[in-house]
Amino acid sequence: MRMNSKRLILLTNTWPFDGGETFIDNEAGYLSEAFDSVEVFPLYHDGNDKRPVPSNFNVHKPALRKNPKNKVALLRQGIFSTAPLFFAIKELFSDKCLTGKKLWNLCTGALTFRASYPTLKRFGLTNNDVLYSYWGDKWSASLPFAKEISGCKCVARFHGTDLFEEVKGYIPFRKALFNSLDAAFPISDAGAKYIKERYNYNGYVKVARLGVPKAVANPPSDGSCFKIVSCSNVIPLKRLDLIANALPLLDFPIKWTHIGDGVMLSSIKELCQNFPSHISVDFKGRLSNSDVRKLYATEHFDIFLNVSSSEGLPVSIMEAFSQGIPALATNVGGTSEIVDSTVGGLLPACITPDNLAVAIREIRDNYTNTIRENALERWSSMCDASINYKAFTKALLSI
Repeated sequence: MRMNSKRLILLTNTWPFDGGETFIDNEAGYLSEAFDSVEVFPLYHDGNDKRPVPSNFNVHKPALRKNPKNKVALLRQGIFSTAPLFFAIKELFSDKCLTGKKLWNLCTGALTFRASYPTLKRFGLTNNDVLYSYWGDKWSASLPFAKEISGCKCVARFHGTDLFEEVKGYIPFRKALFNSLDAAFPISDAGAKYIKERYNYNGYVKVARLGVPKAVANPPSDGSCFKIVSCSNVIPLKRLDLIANALPLLDFPIKWTHIGDGVMLSSIKELCQNFPSHISVDFKGRLSNSDVRKLYATEHFDIFLNVSSSEGLPVSIMEAFSQGIPALATNVGGTSEIVDSTVGGLLPACITPDNLAVAIREIRDNYTNTIRENALERWSSMCDASINYKAFTKALLSI
């Protein structure tokens, strides 16, 4: 039985298309139970590979005709829009965004907003609706205008790259966004602190961690080698070259399995071509969330490795914990809120291949079943989807 007859408008980047934003899959069922209907508006998508959604979800065509990385298409759609522009011009001068990366980010942000603005009419908003931007950038620039038009409730989640401006250098339209929010939902304590201190935001802020469901435990080791797994897009932010350069420094048998693809995949594979014979590597490519879970349920892994330069609070680590796989991860974003020495270990954000090799050796030399048990307990206490998403939907309905 649904808790409320309210309607939710959910703004995503591409979900439920293109295989991205898989963590929304876990949240969707709880939103379905909490709201009578959910209208989903992807910003864009590159294909027609649509994942299943709950029966009361209505998925609309995307706001942008092309991926916003297609600058020519974005320029055409953004320029020939009837969307407001004065607010962007005002920010251009008030924030002194006249040169470099700031100017670029402001222009692309304004074009994305102007290209997507006509879609606001399709929302059909009323003051009884909740407008929920899954990210704190891109789509979220529309929230102030949606609120002005309809008086609806506006909320946004904040993760990593859509919150911590040091990653991108500058994220435009922050003041307008926070002035329009009825609630800000960072996924980590670090995010909540950043919102309050960086933006002097005194509104409603509630940490709403993501979560993953219970899964089959990772099988025990056969003792053949030390097995490392990582799961991420293969992009500069994820720094997989650190792993590729660290492993040859170790003198014991290792198998590295990586799940995911991206623009740096070929260069990472090249780094692995000259691995010594005692190190093997298996690039799985992009897998569905269910296939990742099946892999963790059937193949033993000693440690999950995350060496990103920036994070919100990684769902990939939560997934590993849910199946009893400990994690070594860089101390960035909110990672330290779930990773410590009892469930693996924290690595310095500025880690080098030499440092990483030492950390891998230490975890291997001191490995016990206790850290695997602790990893599963950490999932149960902090990363359980049934707990986290029920709390989140309850907060949404209370706004």
